Amino acid sequence: MTFTDLPLRHFRNGGSGIMPNPFRLEVLGEGDPFCDRQEEVQQLLRCARATQNMVLASPRRYGKTSLCRKVQKILHDEGYLCFAFDFSGVDGVSEIARRLARDMFKTLHARESLLTRGKRWLNALSAFRPVLTFDHSGEAAISVTRANETQDPRTLLEQTLEDLARIIESREWPCHVVMDEFQDLTKLAESQAVEGIVRKTIQGLPASFVFSGSRRSLLLAMFSDQKRFLTLSAVKMFLPPLPISDTSQCIASFFAQEGRHIDPQVSAALVAAARQYPFYVQRLASEVYERSGRDVTMEDVELAKMSVIQSESGLYETMIAPLTTRQLKLLKTLSANPSAQLTSAEFVVKAELPSSSISDIREILLREDLIEKTEEGVWRVVDPFFSEWLNKL
Repeated sequence: MTFTDLPLRHFRNGGSGIMPNPFRLEVLGEGDPFCDRQEEVQQLLRCARATQNMVLASPRRYGKTSLCRKVQKILHDEGYLCFAFDFSGVDGVSEIARRLARDMFKTLHARESLLTRGKRWLNALSAFRPVLTFDHSGEAAISVTRANETQDPRTLLEQTLEDLARIIESREWPCHVVMDEFQDLTKLAESQAVEGIVRKTIQGLPASFVFSGSRRSLLLAMFSDQKRFLTLSAVKMFLPPLPISDTSQCIASFFAQEGRHIDPQVSAALVAAARQYPFYVQRLASEVYERSGRDVTMEDVELAKMSVIQSESGLYETMIAPLTTRQLKLLKTLSANPSAQLTSAEFVVKAELPSSSISDIREILLREDLIEKTEEGVWRVVDPFFSEWLNKL
């Protein structure tokens, strides 16, 4: 199972006697170990080969990027041309087009060097031109420059997407496209126009598009209205929490590879302490490894958990900074009292909020993916360690 976008890596410094922490906090690289998530990998591969679009939703730091990279590595080895676009924090229509163009050239260069046979792709994009620079080792870095600086941003985006469509329709290679943090397009003033351009240019193309995002309610809303986006042609996938048994065994194997022992009950307790949340399983295991001896104890897990929460406090402070007093009050109440009925008399008393305001506040927190409703119908704070931090405020 991939624990998160920050995978498990195992390195040994040959002959040095140093045993580096195997729980490395880095983005998944090519060839890194990838544990489980096999069902999700296979479903994404099936949709890719059938040119079926997908919506991939999960909380932040849940492993979407690692999962998509794993799938695209498999597809690349099968001869696919795999595009991966990241829309996180995008601030304008021109920036969307620039990111698309840059990453299209990078993908083409990875398949066929733009310096050799791939030269034929130098004019593949009509709205942008590639700029190649070289580092001291001779590796090429690719950026882009606009062919027409005065072009209207919407026309620029449409032209860039049409260039992508032409590459796909050429059928030179089978294609697969990931659009990560896709819901961030909704933050733009021109969001409706942008969605319309995307729909018009990509719908019906012979390729699988994966629209992934970590603000689940915003992402799913983009696909809930047939007039708005690709409602009828996208399979929805929600990444579940990590299974305790398989995850604890995976953790134990990494400790064992470094000459450490962690009892199955302690390993399972570590996963449970992280509430099976991929990032925190990884982060907690890393911290436990740093502070434990040859035999890992429950005390190591508890101390590590306190350390992780403390180290993440700066992030948590930025998460609550934009919230109003009432929004923070509801969030804190939910962290201490997960509830199926937020408008029940008991919960309203605990929250110290007017019952008439709770529904609106709930929708705001849900839209920001700070809270969620579990399969059992219970409302709770999404991030488990953030929740515990809130309880101490």
